[in-house]
Amino acid sequence: MKNLLLIVTLLAFQTGLLAQVPEFTFKVTEETRSMSKGSANALVVSWPKASAKTIAKNWKSYAKKYKGKLSYDRKQGEYFLDNAELKEMSENMVDVRAKINQKGDGAELVVWFNLGVTYLSSKDHPERYPAAEKFLRQFDLMVYAELMKEQLKIEEKKLKIMNKELKKIERAQKKEERRIEKEKKAIEKAQKSIDESQKVIEEQNEAKEKQASEMEYQNQLIDKINAKIKEAKKK
Repeated sequence: MKNLLLIVTLLAFQTGLLAQVPEFTFKVTEETRSMSKGSANALVVSWPKASAKTIAKNWKSYAKKYKGKLSYDRKQGEYFLDNAELKEMSENMVDVRAKINQKGDGAELVVWFNLGVTYLSSKDHPERYPAAEKFLRQFDLMVYAELMKEQLKIEEKKLKIMNKELKKIERAQKKEERRIEKEKKAIEKAQKSIDESQKVIEEQNEAKEKQASEMEYQNQLIDKINAKIKEAKKK
């Protein structure tokens, strides 16, 4: 019964695990957000299940690909990528500011693209905006891969625990099988003893019946002898 419950639990876990693996989806929104240089149009990407620490680690790595100088203002909680090469967006260098915020169990990335005299928006720069979306989509893919690696470590740890539990159950099962086998042998031995005892009882019953018959004969013989003695006395 215990093994059956384990199998049911494993199947439920596998089904739940498949349901927990998210598909890659990319969504970016535009909002007016405040930063060190004031308020401006920003592009925002969110992750429902991610830590700001994970996003920040990947942002630092991702920013290096664009040859700008990356710095971090701890007081403002703001990253500044100075003179980034985003050729699909602009022939000139682009300054990119970003903030990463923890939102409950998730995190968000807020990015401002400074084109020199203004900040990028889909309304004012429809021909340049797709480059920003592509830039953020590639980063989102990078984060997605990182999140899957983190989840893989968690699931591998769970699997390791489950393997230990399975081995424990298998050991207990083998112990029970050995006990049953031992008890079977004890039962067989007891049955053999019972059979032997039954045979002895049967032999004893036969001997008893024979003895009773012989005693009856002996009693009859004694009666005859006594009768002869009485008869002799009368003569």
